[in-house]
Amino acid sequence: MKEFTNEDVQKSIDMAVDAHRGQVRPNSEIPYVMHSIQVGNLVHHTGELKGQELLKAVIVANLHDVLENTKLTYSDLKNAFGEEIANAIESLSEKISNNKELNIKLANFDKICQKISNQPNWVKIVKTTDIISNIIKLSDNYSLEEVENYLFELSKEIDNWDLSETLEITFKEKKEEVLRRYK
Repeated sequence: MKEFTNEDVQKSIDMAVDAHRGQVRPNSEIPYVMHSIQVGNLVHHTGELKGQELLKAVIVANLHDVLENTKLTYSDLKNAFGEEIANAIESLSEKISNNKELNIKLANFDKICQKISNQPNWVKIVKTTDIISNIIKLSDNYSLEEVENYLFELSKEIDNWDLSETLEITFKEKKEEVLRRYK
């Protein structure tokens, strides 16, 4: 199995920057790649992952949206980082409608939960931090009550993945604060 290094993390950042060049977050002028880097940063700061798991998770976080939003392919990812990383990114990918309605996001999220249910814990942590990054973005466009309702509905939709358990693993020390605010 491939041993990953900080150079691979830098390579994933460079690849994400190139792939997302010219894209911006919805209703924003912020470059889209900032979301990917934010997810990687959140993964790093969970404190739960170490060594190779941490490096793999940050690489996947940096590239988690490239299959659905750019011209990069599974083969490109496999050639650059190997099958394990390409499979992890593919499991997090779902073509998502540009429709901003939250119920559309829920339907797509349920499909992703089914896809990642057999993935290693570090992949689930990447998805959890992606959710948190998206919640931060949602709060720009929706009221806190709407975001809280979204999270409540989301928690009911997930059959194959316990979001509360993953939040506990991901943000052990902040679990109560996160659950209190978003439950």
